[in-house]
Amino acid sequence: MLLKSKVGEKRRVVVFGTGLYYQNRKRDLEKENIIAFLDNSLEKQGTFLDSVPVYHPAEVVKMEFDLIILMLQFIDDVYQQLTDIGIEKEKILTYTQYQDLFENKCLMINSNMTFYNQEKSVLLVSHELSNTGAPIVLLYLAEVLRKNGYCPVIACKKDGELKENIISMGIPVVIASNMNKSNKFVWEWINSFDLVVLNTLCLGNLVEELRDSRQRIFWWLHEAENEYEMCGEESLPKDIGNNISVFAVGDRAVSAYKEYIGSERVSSLLYGLPDFRSGLPQKKHGKLVFAIIGTIMGRKGHDIFADAIQYLAEEDRKSAEFWIIGRVVESDIYNHVIAMAEEYEEIKILGSLSPQKMQTIYEEIDVVVSPSRMDPMPVVLTEGMMNSKVCIASEMTGTATLISNKESGLICKLDALDLAEQMTWILNHREKLEEIGENARAIYEQKFSMSAFEKNILRILE
Repeated sequence: MLLKSKVGEKRRVVVFGTGLYYQNRKRDLEKENIIAFLDNSLEKQGTFLDSVPVYHPAEVVKMEFDLIILMLQFIDDVYQQLTDIGIEKEKILTYTQYQDLFENKCLMINSNMTFYNQEKSVLLVSHELSNTGAPIVLLYLAEVLRKNGYCPVIACKKDGELKENIISMGIPVVIASNMNKSNKFVWEWINSFDLVVLNTLCLGNLVEELRDSRQRIFWWLHEAENEYEMCGEESLPKDIGNNISVFAVGDRAVSAYKEYIGSERVSSLLYGLPDFRSGLPQKKHGKLVFAIIGTIMGRKGHDIFADAIQYLAEEDRKSAEFWIIGRVVESDIYNHVIAMAEEYEEIKILGSLSPQKMQTIYEEIDVVVSPSRMDPMPVVLTEGMMNSKVCIASEMTGTATLISNKESGLICKLDALDLAEQMTWILNHREKLEEIGENARAIYEQKFSMSAFEKNILRILE
């Protein structure tokens, strides 16, 4: 039986993983008694983290503990490593499983269920309430549903800054950290809705549990191949019930689902973004502004962006500025960007900006750059197209499949030198930027406008 600690005693926990994944979530383990860390890195073994020793994983067989929490992205190999040395499967939990078992709070905010028409009640479940792509577009889905007579509620395991926006729109919010069958109160509530929309791959466990329900379930996926690999086979649903319709944001996301889930039952569903273009773009004769927008991390290609600048001819580089906008997620990538900014004064690091500030700052940006190593349909590129900006999309983004090269945007390889060549082309063809920007705007209107999104949603619901 899992966890036999005496009443009043903290659980004795061993954490496998000492990197950023743990650092970004360690506050969630404050109530636990962490007795040891495990890490396969020889450099880390024998050191201390948060005053707790770091061991080789094989040493765990000598310890008395209640559970091991896997605090890393790739779990399949370490899970096998632990079971091979004799650790009971019941004592090994992923971070998500740990949350589901031991976090059992439910907070309903701005929620008045009495007005709901049960035949049109829709629960929209998000993996988080951050001001990032997938949660934001789920909020826009709620807007479309409400406009068409549905009664949407947004639920999430974790609170976040997006909650205030949801409340201001008068949409009920529910924070329920233990959102599965083990929480009978929450589970009965989930099953009371006519339609449930599960947003992102992270909610695969709910897909598995809801496959036998009588409800209509939509699973809306925004992920590319690397996200499936990080989840590992243990976290992916083994069976997609006939009551579940699967949608993915564009061709790359559709292909990833087919490859890793092994099912052809998936359709493309692009998101919609409200139009906040302030006016027609102004012709610019000064420095062109290239901007990379989003969380600073390797997957988003900030290092590629920074490295590309050094390949520009000095005259071209001095005719432009290069803005880096977003919060830091991976410190090594950020440190690389900082080092490049110290070498080239044209690089400006603006930090994290509010959505409201971003809407105004697009007026000052000429080119939106997304050199992502993997990104099915970056919201920042869609916002760039909305604002009639020239967009450079890496060939690994879903957006690249929508762009005609040098007509409605530019496509770059995952290579700093190639990105520099695309930047150089733009700097030498300023007369084409207005036309390219307006062609990009046409893609937004046809594919991503709220009217196009609403039409697609109503077609699916009917």
